[in-house]
Amino acid sequence: MSWSPYSANHWSAIESARPGEARAVQDARLREQMAYLVERSAFYRAKFAEAGVDPAKVRTVEDLAGLPFTEKQELRDSLAASPPLGSHVAAAPGEIVQMQASSAPGQPVLRRADRE
Repeated sequence: MSWSPYSANHWSAIESARPGEARAVQDARLREQMAYLVERSAFYRAKFAEAGVDPAKVRTVEDLAGLPFTEKQELRDSLAASPPLGSHVAAAPGEIVQMQASSAPGQPVLRRADRE
């Protein structure tokens, strides 16, 4: 059997899900991500509290419109206040397997081991 970009092994099942099924998965993953973020990031706990956002009430993709934006300067400030990774990091140091940096002046970007 030759490789094909259209083979079942290439695409995730979500790619062919009905819109309602896809939205249900998106909403479930959003709830998981919000719980994870609030549990593990002091930066986002404070940011949500300051904006009056109850993360437990972020249940659907439509709820994203009520979340505050994160500005690049906030991330720079977080890195400066809590080096080397900043208070916005939501992964334990042992979970980080790669750091990215641009050639432009700036700070590194992290990738978790289970998100490669």
